Order: sequence, then structure tokens, then C-alpha cells
Amino acid sequence: MRISSYLGILTAIVILLSAACTALQPQPAQAQTGILRTGCAGDVIMVHAKDDLPDANGAQLLRRAGGQPGIWQRLTAPGKTIHWYCHDDSIWRQLDPRSWRIKSVFVDANCDNAGTDCVLSLNVGIGLAAIDGWYPESSRCASGMATHIRLGSGDAVDLQCS
Repeated sequence: MRISSYLGILTAIVILLSAACTALQPQPAQAQTGILRTGCAGDVIMVHAKDDLPDANGAQLLRRAGGQPGIWQRLTAPGKTIHWYCHDDSIWRQLDPRSWRIKSVFVDANCDNAGTDCVLSLNVGIGLAAIDGWYPESSRCASGMATHIRLGSGDAVDLQCS
């Protein structure tokens, strides 16, 4: 096989991996106006930016209180898309494919001097998205801003979109 054939195969693999990464990326829940309800059985930490960690400066912690709905609290970082972490250390959450991320992709092609004998190698590194049991999530108000949050009954997380 010639090197051009290997490069074609390599390109197809990279495109396929890119499409798979996009398809597996969790999409934020959306609401027009009113109440957006999403789920999290544990405590919740609201953060200001997508890349903030749960212990970031200004993070807002909401604790569950015996399954009872909590009080509405003003978000310290209101916006259309809200980034937050859900605490869940169950094995079921770890087995959920949406909890895993592709961390790295490495592709290499080694050919002999004539270019007739080539070996293609592909290494994909995956890892759990959680940080000490805190899983990143996001929610989005389709129009307006999310201004308030509360932990609802059961495993509900309610955002008020206006």
C-alpha cells in the first residue's frame, strides 16, 4: 500500500473521531422562559465559567436538605448558559458514557524508505470528567437569562429563566 492510501485512511479516522467527540459531548438542557428543570441527586456547585473548577473563586454551593425543595437563590453569575457541577459518587454515574471525555488523540504513520510498507498507529486517551465526584454540567435558557436557582424535590435542579 502506498503512503497516500495510508494518509487517506488516517484522515478518515481523524474525521470519524472528531464526529464521535462532538456526538458524545453532553448538550445543555434548554428552556425558553419560566423554570428549567434538570437532574442531580447530590449537591450542586455553580461556577462562573465553563473551565472553572468546583473550588474556583466565587463558586456557589447548594446543599440538599433531606429531599425538600430549597429556597430560590440569586445566581452570582447569571447568564444564558449556566455551568455547574453535580456531586455523584455512584458507580452508575461512572459507567455513564456521557461522563467520559476524550483527553488526547495521537496518530502516527511509519513507512519504510520505499513507502511501500507502512504501519499506522492510533492512540486515544480517555478519562473520567469528574473531579473528586463532581461532574461538570451545563444548562441553557433559550431566551433571556438564568437568574435564580434552587434544588427541587427529589433530584431536581430548577433554574429560573427570564
